[in-house]
Amino acid sequence: MIKLLIISLFINNLSLSFATQNDITSADISQRKTSSLIYLKKNLGPKGTHHPAFVIASPSKAEPDYFFHWVRDAALTMLALMQTIPQSDWNTYLKPFAELEIIHQNDPANLVGLGEVKYNPSGEAFTGPWGRPQNDGPALRVITFGLWALDLLKSKNPSISDIKFLKEKIYRAELPATTLIKKDLEYIATQLENPSFDLWEEVLGQHYFTKMAQLQAMIVGSKLAEELNDPFAATFYTEQAIKLISLIKKHYSSEREYILSNIDPTHDEKNRTKNLDASVIIAWNLWKPITKEIPLINFPFLAQFLATEKKLISKTALKLEEEFKNLYVINQKNPGSSAIGRYPEDVYFGGHPWFITTLALAEFYCHQNNTQNKMSEKELNYISTVHRHMNQSTFQMDEQFSKDHGHMLSAVDLTWSYAAYLTYAKCALQDDLKKLKN
Repeated sequence: MIKLLIISLFINNLSLSFATQNDITSADISQRKTSSLIYLKKNLGPKGTHHPAFVIASPSKAEPDYFFHWVRDAALTMLALMQTIPQSDWNTYLKPFAELEIIHQNDPANLVGLGEVKYNPSGEAFTGPWGRPQNDGPALRVITFGLWALDLLKSKNPSISDIKFLKEKIYRAELPATTLIKKDLEYIATQLENPSFDLWEEVLGQHYFTKMAQLQAMIVGSKLAEELNDPFAATFYTEQAIKLISLIKKHYSSEREYILSNIDPTHDEKNRTKNLDASVIIAWNLWKPITKEIPLINFPFLAQFLATEKKLISKTALKLEEEFKNLYVINQKNPGSSAIGRYPEDVYFGGHPWFITTLALAEFYCHQNNTQNKMSEKELNYISTVHRHMNQSTFQMDEQFSKDHGHMLSAVDLTWSYAAYLTYAKCALQDDLKKLKN
């Protein structure tokens, strides 16, 4: 039986090694996008959870146990869903999600207030030992619900019930804050320089991903406050955004020529030395849905910052590619393979490439190439690598794939993997950009 499995894996990998970049078509991406959407939806309120909007990170309940609702993962999942499904369907998912997040915000079991990390399938906060607080969660929640609210406000004929829900549940101009993202925004403003745990839940310090998410939240919050006749808050959130830009600039190392993911750590389980991390690229990609909804002309200081930061992000992307090219066997043995992990020193589950990080680079180069009439070689390399290592018949994706052999590892059907594919596909399949061979 073991011999047959080895032969099967060998034949599968051999056939994949002959696949060329020219084999990637818009139909291929559309097919996998459809599958990713189906698998993502299966992880919303599955059997064993208490609420239809409960977003499990994975169906896996052991080695690792991911059958929880992480604030960060859930917000990113809903943001990806918004970029994929028709706007007429947004309320179906976002209203229940808002109701659930309000419950989470007000859970008396929260150990660190709005910086709480995850919730049990039975509904209450997880109170076991964990890396707390994680301040990217509230920021990502603001981005998701804020973009939904802004879209609702600019729609031609919003329903009375939708506007009522927005003003009573999502954002109301009052202090102390009682509504969902008004509370998050006020919380973020008190946490700009306070240490928190990073998105990988390993380092306590100052994090590029967290700071960038907080900046994005303040921009969204400022615009929403302006639209909802809360001018003093709009000004205040803009001021916080300017402060955050100054803090974010501290993360660039001119000596190393890339952005440092973490600075001023007070606790680091992995003792990272290079501070090179794919989370920097994930953070950058979040600007796309924001700048689509909010013109940069409204925030001229932001336009200047993003223009400069884009160059630094590009340098960081190149460093990541260089580092992981030499680190993973599958990258060395397969021409064009561009598997990316979280960071070079990673040892979690053996330190392998992740789908979300490899997809982050694919999406980054997709956005970089949005004026060309074909997909760039780098984008092709990254998305071909993702296609090569997902399940070839069902298009399922777990959390990781082996750095040596390419087979999938760790948590099965990771929700974030599917969310990452959806946001990549959003870029790759834009109707006005004929990048793919049809």
